[in-house]
Amino acid sequence: MGLRPYQQESIDKIQEEWSIGHKKTLLVLPTGTGKTIVFTKLTEELVKQGKRVLIMAHRGELLEQAADKLFKTTGLRAAVEKAESTSIDSFYRVVVGSVQTLQREKRLEQFNPDFFDAIIVDEAHHILSEGYQRVMNYFENADVLGVTATADRGDLRNLGEYFDSLAYEYSLPAAIKDGYLSPIKALTIPLTLDLTGVKQQTGDFSTKDLGTALDPYLYQIADEMAKQCMDRKTVVFLPLVKTSQKFKDILNSKGFQAAEVNGESDDRKEVLQDFDNSKYNVLCNSMLLTEGWDCPTVDTIVVLRPTKVRALYCLDEQTEILTKDGWKKDVEIGEEVAAFNMETNEIEFKPSLAKVRRPLGPDEHFVSLSSPSVDIRVTNKHRMVYDNKRQKGWKVKTAEELAKLTSGVNIPIAGSNKFSGVPLTEDEIKFIGWVMTDGTINKLNGAIAITQSENQPWVDEIEKAIKGCGLKFGKRIFSSTSNFNRHGKMIEWTISHGKPRGRGRELSGWEHLEKYISKDLSPELFEMSEKQFDIMLETIHLADGSKQLGQSWIRRSYHIAKGNKHFIERLQAMALMRGYKANMTVETKGRINPLYVLHLKKKAYANIGSTYDGRPTWTNENHTEETCWCVQNELSTLVTRRNGKVAIVGNCQMIGRGTRLSPGKKELLILDFLWHTERLELCHPASLITKNADVAKKMTEIVEEADGAVDIQDIEEQAEKDVAAEREDALAEQLSAMKKRKRKLVDPLQFEMSIQDSDLTDFVPQFGYQMGPPTKKQTAALEKMGIFPDEIQNAGKAELLLTRLNKRRDAGLATPKQIRFLESRNFQHVGTWNFDSANTMIKRIAANGWRLPRGIKPAEFKPAEKRDTPKYDFDSLVQSFTG
Repeated sequence: MGLRPYQQESIDKIQEEWSIGHKKTLLVLPTGTGKTIVFTKLTEELVKQGKRVLIMAHRGELLEQAADKLFKTTGLRAAVEKAESTSIDSFYRVVVGSVQTLQREKRLEQFNPDFFDAIIVDEAHHILSEGYQRVMNYFENADVLGVTATADRGDLRNLGEYFDSLAYEYSLPAAIKDGYLSPIKALTIPLTLDLTGVKQQTGDFSTKDLGTALDPYLYQIADEMAKQCMDRKTVVFLPLVKTSQKFKDILNSKGFQAAEVNGESDDRKEVLQDFDNSKYNVLCNSMLLTEGWDCPTVDTIVVLRPTKVRALYCLDEQTEILTKDGWKKDVEIGEEVAAFNMETNEIEFKPSLAKVRRPLGPDEHFVSLSSPSVDIRVTNKHRMVYDNKRQKGWKVKTAEELAKLTSGVNIPIAGSNKFSGVPLTEDEIKFIGWVMTDGTINKLNGAIAITQSENQPWVDEIEKAIKGCGLKFGKRIFSSTSNFNRHGKMIEWTISHGKPRGRGRELSGWEHLEKYISKDLSPELFEMSEKQFDIMLETIHLADGSKQLGQSWIRRSYHIAKGNKHFIERLQAMALMRGYKANMTVETKGRINPLYVLHLKKKAYANIGSTYDGRPTWTNENHTEETCWCVQNELSTLVTRRNGKVAIVGNCQMIGRGTRLSPGKKELLILDFLWHTERLELCHPASLITKNADVAKKMTEIVEEADGAVDIQDIEEQAEKDVAAEREDALAEQLSAMKKRKRKLVDPLQFEMSIQDSDLTDFVPQFGYQMGPPTKKQTAALEKMGIFPDEIQNAGKAELLLTRLNKRRDAGLATPKQIRFLESRNFQHVGTWNFDSANTMIKRIAANGWRLPRGIKPAEFKPAEKRDTPKYDFDSLVQSFTG
C-alpha cells in the first residue's frame, strides 16, 4: 500500500526524533487521515530492523482494528496480550495489548523490562492515566510513540508533561487543502433565536433552558432545513433528550426520514447502522455522538446546542468523580458517572459524553473552599450547583460568582433516591452486616465464624440474627490474649456453608446468602431500600463504629472505621445516594496500614460560604501552572470527592466533529442557526479551522455577511490578514514607547508583526524542553541575527524564531535589521522583500546622506521581483546554533 506524502514524512520524523534522544514522541493526525496506517507501516519498518513492537490501546475494538490493519497493509501478524490470550512464547515480533491486562503486576512480570524496543499507544490522550503509566514505567527503556487526533493547544501542553517532543502534526486545514478530507462550508441562517432569557452558567448557557428556548423555533428550523438539506445526510445536535425526540417527530412531519438516539436507547446500535445504510437521512441526538462515532457519508451538521465558549471548565487533579466502578481520577468516554438530577434530587448514573484533561489556561485560576463538610477546588468559571433558600430549588452559578456572595449557600452533598429493595429479611441483613465486620470465612470448608467480646451489650443481637435467618450454628466461649480483649472472654458463632447434617437438619447453611456476602461489600446490596440500608448501617456501626456513652443505639451520626478501603468507599457511595453526608478520612499516624474512617450523617446539603457567621468562605487563588480535568454528561452535574469529602457540582462543555471523505460527497455543510436578539460571543464553525480566537471571530463576521454557503477555509486567509492589520495598528502605539531600547537590535515582537507570522505571535510552549529559558547558544545566535533576545521567554519560542530566520535566509529574504531600518523610514511590508531589494534601497539612502532619494515615496514603494541572489554569510551562525 502506497503512503501519502504526509504519512511517509511522519514516519521519517518519528524515527528522527528517536534517533536524537527524544524517546517519547507524539504524532498528531486528524480523524480520517490514516493514523492507523501510519503506525502499522512504522511497525513494519521497525520489525525489518529486528525490533519488537508493542501496540497498546484501551478498547478491544481498537486492538482488533490495529491487528487487522497491520496484516492487511504489511502482511505481519501480531500476538495478542488480552484477558486469557497471551503473547508469551509467541514467535511474532509484534504484540497488540490491552492496557487493562498489561497493567496487572503479575502480567507485566512475565516480560523482561527490555522485551520491547518500541511501544505505540493509540489514542495517546489516555497515556497519563495510572494504568498506562504503570506499563510505560515498567518498559522504561523502550522508544514510545503516542498517536492522537488533532488536539488543541491545551491538549498538547497536557501531553507535553509526558512526551519529549511533537514529531509531526498534520492539521485539519492542511488535510482539507490537500484533498484528504472534505471541505467545510458554513451557512448562517438568519433565524431570530432569542437567547436573552436563557440562564448563564459559568459564562455559558443552561442546557435545560436552551431546550425550552428552542421549542418555539423547532418548526421554523425544520422548514429551513427542508430548503437546505432535504437530499443530504444530516446529524442534528440538541441540548436535551426530550428536545431531540420532539424535533425528530417534527422533521418526519416535514418529509424527512429522521431517527433519534440517546444514552438510554436500547436500539442505539441498530439505529446507527440503519442511518449508516441510509434508511434514515437525519439523525437527532442530545450531544451523544460528540466522540467515538464516525459516519463518512454525513454531509450536513446542524448544531442546535449553542455555546458561548470553547473553554472547558474543570476540577483540579486531586478531585475524584464517582463512577459505577468507584471513585476515579480518570474516566473514559462512555463510562457511567454519577450525576445529580436537580429536579428530583436523585443521583443517576449517566454515560460520560466527553472528557478533558488540560493545563490551566492563562486567564484561569482555581477557586477553593475547605470546610468540615466539603472540600472543593475548581476553575473559576466552573458550574456550581447551589441554593440560598432550600425550598426555592437548585440553581447554578460559577465558582467565582459564589465566592462574591456575602451570605451563605447550600451545596448538595447527597441524593434522595428511592430504591426497590433486595429480597432479604431484617435478620438476614443484620447477619450479613456482622459477617462483613466481625466475621471470617474459612477458605477450606467455607464456614463462617463471627467473633465478639462477651462484655459487649449487643452479643444477644448477633445470636438473635443468626437464629432469625434459620441458620444452624455452633457456639463456643474462649479466652483471648489479645490486647483488644484483655478484659473479657470471647464468643464465637460458627455457621456452615452448605446444608447441615445430623441434628438441626431442618435448618440451613449460609449458602443461599452467598451473593450478598463480601468483605468488600457486595454490589448485590446496592438496591437496598433506605430502611434496609439503615438496618445494615446500624449493625456495621455496632461492630466497627465509634461509640459514645449515653447515646442510644439509633443515632443521627455514625463513624465507621476499617482497614478495607474498598468496603468504606462502597459504603460511602451507597450512603450518599440515600441522603447521608458521607465523608471519609484516613488515619496513618502510628499505624503500619492506613485506617479508613467514614463519617455519616443524615444531611443532603452543606451550609457554606457565609462571611458574617464565621463559616469557611471561598478563596480565589492566584494562577498556577497546574493540570485540571472534567467530564460531561446528560444531566450536566457530577458527584465529586476531594480529600474524602463529597460535593455535587456542575460539569464541563463540549464540541462535536465529522469530516471524512465519501464517494459523491462534495463538502461538509454546517448550518449555523445561532442568530439571536442580543449579541453574544458564541462558538461558531470557524473554530474548527483555526485555533486563534481573533481569526475565528473575523471569519464568523465574513460568513454572516455572505449571501450563501461559504468555504470557511477560503476565508481564513482573508481573516488572518484583517487580524494582522488590526494587530499592527494596536502595536504602533506600543512600539512608540520603545525608542530607548537597544538601537543595535530588533525587538522580536516588531519582527513578528513585520513578517506577519501568526505561528510566532501565538506560540505557546507545549513540551518540557520548550518551557525552559533559551539556551546560551540560542541567545547568541539570535543576537548575531539581529534580534534582541531578552524578550524571548522560553526555549521553544527561541527555537521557532531561529527556524524562521534560517528559512528566510535560505529564501533570500530581508534580514531583521534591514526590516527595522526600512520600516523606520515608513516603507511598508518590508518583511516580504528579498535581501537584494532591501540592500539596494539601504545603499541608495546611505549614498544620499541617509535621506530618502528623490522620487521615492515609502508608503507606495514596491521593490522589484526577486532575482537570483547569492546567500549572505550566515553559515557560521547556523553552525554555532546547531552545534
